[in-house]
Amino acid sequence: MEYKRKIFPEEVALIAFLAFKAQFQLESNWENKFIAYPLTKEKIGSIGLFKNNQKYTRRQSRVLSCCKFHDVDNVEVAVYLLIDSNDTLYELDFWKVDDSEICHIPSVDSMEDIPQI
Repeated sequence: MEYKRKIFPEEVALIAFLAFKAQFQLESNWENKFIAYPLTKEKIGSIGLFKNNQKYTRRQSRVLSCCKFHDVDNVEVAVYLLIDSNDTLYELDFWKVDDSEICHIPSVDSMEDIPQI
């Protein structure tokens, strides 16, 4: 049986922040319509996003918005919000640059832009 859960409040805030940053309109009450599907075994990590009546499946996606923060150990964490080809929320992807476990998602006030190359 696949493991799925409600989206944690810190993840909700981060998704809303990244969507707002990209001027992407989230549907009303979206946080109660989507379920999180953890993609890592760690407590905090990348999650697939799917509506309650659907199943998370791998499909083509693109980055909508991104940011970064420093974890409690001062190691940088990059965060990407992905949408699928139907412009539906698809994934919240975390990458800690040293691949260690992420300890904490701070307030969105602590988020920084990721410089584009």
